[in-house]
This record gives sequence, C-alpha cells and structure tokens, in this order.
Amino acid sequence: MNIEDVKNKNIPKKPGSYQFLDKAGKIIYIGKAADLRSRVLSYWQKSTNHSPDKHAMMKNICGIDWIETDSEIEALLLESNLVKKHQPQFNVMLRDDKRFLYVCISTEDEIPGIFTTRTIGKSGKYFGPFVSAQAVKETLKAIRKIWPYCNEKKLQKKPCFYYQINRCVGVCGGLVDRNEYIKKVIKPITLFFEGKKERIVKNLIKEKKQFEKAGDIEEAKKIDFYIKHMQNVLEHTNILGLVDKYATDVIELAKVMSLPKTPRRIEGYDISNIFGAEAVGSMVVFEEGEENKS
Repeated sequence: MNIEDVKNKNIPKKPGSYQFLDKAGKIIYIGKAADLRSRVLSYWQKSTNHSPDKHAMMKNICGIDWIETDSEIEALLLESNLVKKHQPQFNVMLRDDKRFLYVCISTEDEIPGIFTTRTIGKSGKYFGPFVSAQAVKETLKAIRKIWPYCNEKKLQKKPCFYYQINRCVGVCGGLVDRNEYIKKVIKPITLFFEGKKERIVKNLIKEKKQFEKAGDIEEAKKIDFYIKHMQNVLEHTNILGLVDKYATDVIELAKVMSLPKTPRRIEGYDISNIFGAEAVGSMVVFEEGEENKS
C-alpha cells in the first residue's frame, strides 16, 4: 500500500483501534490512536524512521480496518483486548515483554482493589498487556473519579486518606459493606476493562427505571448525573494524546541534535562528589520516549 491508498480509505479523525492486514486478510498488527486518520497516515510519511521489524511489517500491509471508540481510554482497552484475542505477529515482534504492564483486580483480598503489575499471579483478574505505563496510570486516575476504588487490602479503624478526597467510598473503614462495594465499584470496573461500557450503562438505566417506578425521582436523577459524569470523564481524559506527545518529543530531539535517526533508548547520567571524594552516580532511562523506571 502507499499513502494515496491510505488517504482514499476515509479513516475518521476519532479515537479507536486500527488493524493492519496481510494479503490473506489476517491481522498482523493492532494499534490504538487518539486520531485514527493521523496515526495511520503517519506510518507512510517520508520523514518516519522505521525500525527493521516495522519496515518488514510495512511491506506486508495489504489492508486496513479500524474500530471507532467514544474515548481514548476505550481505544487503549480495545487495543489490549484485540491483541490478546488475535495475537498478531508484529505486536509480538515490536514489543519487549519486559515492558508489558497489567492491571490486576485483587478479588481475593479482604478489600478488592486495583493495582498495576508486570507479573501475573495465581489469584485476581488481569487485564493487559499495556505498553504505556503512563497511559495506564492516567486511565486508572480517570476510572477512580468514576468508581472510587480503595487500595487498602484490609479493613482498618478509619477510612484511608483517599476517602477524604472522594477517591474511596470508605470500604476500608467499614463505611460500606464489602458486597455493596463489589457491586457498585469492582464489578463495573471489571466490565469496563472487558470493554463492556454499554452493559454498565444498560444496568444503570435499568436501575433508574426501578427508582422511577417506585416514585423515587431523586435517586433516578442521581443515576442520570452519574451516567453523564462517567461519559464526561472518559471523553476528557487524553491519555493517548500524551503518549503521542512523547513520541513527537523524541523526533524533535533528534532534529535538534542532528541525529541520523530517532533514538529508541536514552540514558542520562549524573555524578556527584564531595571535593573529589565520596562519588555517587545515578542513571535515568527513557525508551521510545517514555521513562523506564526498571
């Protein structure tokens, strides 16, 4: 395919997941984007410097499909679920297993919580893999505004700090029953990570109708507000845009430093000493424009 072929496909400028297909129609790569059209076209720009693996992928692309989403967060989750389902050849080749990040819902703890991890244990529910730690971090921050989950694993005498800022419902201090917490917080988060937002909304509308039937208009209005709040948070959380910005920053760095190609790994060192003695060194690493704390 060439750039004119891609332009003629009328890919929308919306968040979503794109899939590259080979001549047999098999998915060979799955990606996500805040702007599907711009992201897909970027692969064919002359200024784009592809790695050998990505160059090999480009030679095999014979078709493009895409799925639109309502938000960037849903695009991130959709990409993860599709990669897990299809196991595309070039998703495996172009990603380093050491960078994979998972979201764990710790169902076995006294207080089920939401955590990130790079290893999969025997208990809990896991979602991923995700390449961008920053995107996952921003996603969890947004989700906590909708469903205030708790990161304490056991009950304590009083609610945690996050309860004071409305980022925990108080289950840790016994203010909410564990079963109620699972129903109102953990179950919707699980459905959301499974890509079932429509089911969450459907359940809320069903609950709203029950309140209306019972004559409780105030509770029905609260559910309406809750649905609008959820949609507003998701629509205004720009996680993929942030990741794209990192990638752009690396390109600009290469231009400023007159590098022959964009750096895939950057190491920064700082050496401190006291009058030439007691020397201490530190190193920071960025890979693909994103910090690698490991």
